[in-house]
Amino acid sequence: MKNDFGKKDDKNKGMNMATGTGKFLTFMDEVIDLRQKENRPGTAGNYRNTSRSFAAYLAHRGCKDVSLHKVSGELLAGYQDWMLSAGRSRNTTACHMRNLRATYNQAIRCGLLSVPLSGHPFANMLTRPSSTRKRAASPELIRQLRSLDIRAGLIAMGKDPGKKTFRKTLDDLTFARDTFIFCFFACGLPFVDFAYLTHGNLRGGFLCYERHKTGRYIEMEILPEMHSFINRYATDGGHYLFPVIRSLSTTDAYHQYVKALRKYNHKLRMLSSLLGAGISLTTYIPRHSWATTVYHHNMPVAYICERMGHTSEKTTRTYLKSFESSKIDEANKRILQSIFR
Repeated sequence: MKNDFGKKDDKNKGMNMATGTGKFLTFMDEVIDLRQKENRPGTAGNYRNTSRSFAAYLAHRGCKDVSLHKVSGELLAGYQDWMLSAGRSRNTTACHMRNLRATYNQAIRCGLLSVPLSGHPFANMLTRPSSTRKRAASPELIRQLRSLDIRAGLIAMGKDPGKKTFRKTLDDLTFARDTFIFCFFACGLPFVDFAYLTHGNLRGGFLCYERHKTGRYIEMEILPEMHSFINRYATDGGHYLFPVIRSLSTTDAYHQYVKALRKYNHKLRMLSSLLGAGISLTTYIPRHSWATTVYHHNMPVAYICERMGHTSEKTTRTYLKSFESSKIDEANKRILQSIFR
């Protein structure tokens, strides 16, 4: 099959194109099934969430589905306003709109639609994510976390060390803290890549893997701090390197990853409480923190781009934009203090 530009389009392989009803949500179900068959459960899950959200909006309007040909700018603007008025963030709204747009464009590639003469209905919709403030932990906070006495902290919170659950909580928090530190030293390794690491990713003193998000190949030297973590937590035998995922089934492995991510975030919130007021650890912070630290120590952007697995330096520069702002603030403060002291 060829798309509007006359080029062969492989994205439609596996599509039944049996959407006799010509309904949008019905077609979206096909797209979701295809992503599942392509072993892309994360994408399928995101599309499924969007489908539920859009279905809820249509139900609010008194219908179960809408014809592909009746997906208009007016309908989409109403859906966008409905989400924002319900308290959805701009980024959540943009994510749902991007998923709907991708589905709409796939219907065009499948020959089920043509772009209306009035223009593409998504042309003026909110689809770009808003720039969010990058959160990074200072080297001092990383050191504080490394040396944190978790056991003493739990006791100070009123946890009884004599209870059976105390040891489990202590072990879970220690693993979460050590995972956070490992990901920081591994050049901001994302949790999804951490979870899916296998013994085969260790090659002669190097950690070698492909980013789940971009497919970029990463190869880095295993630092002593990383070696210590591996020696402590690496599984004996089995496929995966760390005790996060167990199943070789793509679907089951994805569900185990999602469950582990939820647990990891919960434990990071507990660790934040142990560190003190104003601290908020998340799975993104090791990545932001590593990038901030090496950037402020003059590592070239090209090197940061390579280690982060970005497909272009443009992405990295966008990522570092707020870091540059902080450097300007530091310079401004230093200059003004020198003038007026």
